[in-house]
Amino acid sequence: MNRTKKISKELAKQMVIELTSSGEIFSAEFIKKDGTLRTMNCQRGVKKHLTGKGASYDPASKNIVFVYDNIKRAYRSLPLDRLTKVCINKQRYVVA
Repeated sequence: MNRTKKISKELAKQMVIELTSSGEIFSAEFIKKDGTLRTMNCQRGVKKHLTGKGASYDPASKNIVFVYDNIKRAYRSLPLDRLTKVCINKQRYVVA
């Protein structure tokens, strides 16, 4: 039985960034700009459907990463500084 572990924002950020090359599916819960809570089932490193244009800004400067939302089947921005929970490898983490 997996227990929920408490981790820091920095560790959560590092864990999500490290998922880039693996293509591993994970879930993330975060607070959107409008203050609502959103849970996303997503993965990093997806290349399908890319247009080749790239982003018009540097995502690292805004403290976000781009992920592929597996439910909406579209690319989304994940704000690393507003993460509240992540689930990676069937292990749940609460971001404190």
